[in-house]
Amino acid sequence: MTILVIQKKGQSSWKSCQGITSNLATAYQVMGKSTNKNVEVLEVDQDLTQFDGLTLAQEIINKKLQGIAFIDHYPHPAALIKALKSIYESRNEEAPLLVFHIFGDFVLNCLQWKAVEEELKFFKVQFISASHKQAELLDSFLLMDEDKCKVIPFPISDIEYFFSEEIRDRARKKYKWNEEFIFLYTGRLSYQKNITTLLRSFSTFSKNFDSKAKLILAGPMDDLAIPYLGKEALPGTFYFHWEESIREYGLDDKVSYLGNLSKEELFELYNGSDCYISLSSHNDEDYGMSPAEALSTGLPCILSQWGGFISFAQYFPAIVNLVEVENQGDRNLPQIQAAFKAMASQFIQGSQQDCRETTAIGVHDVLGIQAIGKKLDKTFSSLNRKKFKGFNVLFYKLSAQFENTPQSPFRAAGGGYSHFYNEVYGNYSKRS
Repeated sequence: MTILVIQKKGQSSWKSCQGITSNLATAYQVMGKSTNKNVEVLEVDQDLTQFDGLTLAQEIINKKLQGIAFIDHYPHPAALIKALKSIYESRNEEAPLLVFHIFGDFVLNCLQWKAVEEELKFFKVQFISASHKQAELLDSFLLMDEDKCKVIPFPISDIEYFFSEEIRDRARKKYKWNEEFIFLYTGRLSYQKNITTLLRSFSTFSKNFDSKAKLILAGPMDDLAIPYLGKEALPGTFYFHWEESIREYGLDDKVSYLGNLSKEELFELYNGSDCYISLSSHNDEDYGMSPAEALSTGLPCILSQWGGFISFAQYFPAIVNLVEVENQGDRNLPQIQAAFKAMASQFIQGSQQDCRETTAIGVHDVLGIQAIGKKLDKTFSSLNRKKFKGFNVLFYKLSAQFENTPQSPFRAAGGGYSHFYNEVYGNYSKRS
């Protein structure tokens, strides 16, 4: 029997997704080799039409498939699902299991999922989320009593991320770091990533604890504000607030912004730094590839207690420190004092470089491609899985919000987040 893995042709415009889909495809191939399953990868066009879906379905139907795994966030598989259902039903043949790796844009794409709900009921379906909080979110939309969303992390390359004392020394010489303690943030820089809050927290730490420490940031800046509330930002607005914060907190010689770096440069930075820190409360923070990559080099992390980040603390409690997040009307913000205390605590513990190699190996045992390949096999081993039952009332209410007010689906009448937002995302800041 064959497992068909479907992904988009070419690289995703989302930098984090480029590594995710590539690593997932490799993890499926690892699974195939270790279990003697035949795994085939099929790439589809980004603009998948109904006609394209029918053409692909006719090609797929002739394969003896145990399952079809959709491992990309785009294009949405609706066209292909409709075509597969039509052909399998007309031939009166048993359909394969459909496996969907869910990304953070599930809520944003709820109308597309609603449009294919009836077709999904023809199949046995398994949703897979990369984190526990994203799985809880998805479960809250499903009628299924069992076989709900499984948690399987997005895998990290076992050969591209590791700890090396040689690379650490090279990085610190390159950036002229001597004995300074280096905090590092990588990823997009935007409002919901709470970058200005990070700058404020670091300023407090620097003034009251260690004036020699440095904060390094790398990644593209963007002006994404809070779409869920209909808040937009003019081009260049984020950079203006960035510079304003640097001046206000007196951080010119303590903070360095390195821009958008390559994968190799980021790997070097992870090795050379002493602690990764992200205080993000982005609505779609379903996992976190940047902290996963940092952890895979043995780098300790300070993360906001939000969304997918919480799973890292469950996996690696000894090296992940969570900062609680509070809803403040129109913002979900990390506690400044808690962030400062976490930074001070990490500084006291030191760079921990003596045990980073061992730590990195332990992380790969959980998040590495080889480890994820073993977990994927269990997805296809259940013989008694029932067909998809559909979505529930909460999901229909979510869809109605995006139909009626697509520009601000979670905005309360008086401004700020609505009660419905708290109903959907209320557990995103709570430990399991």
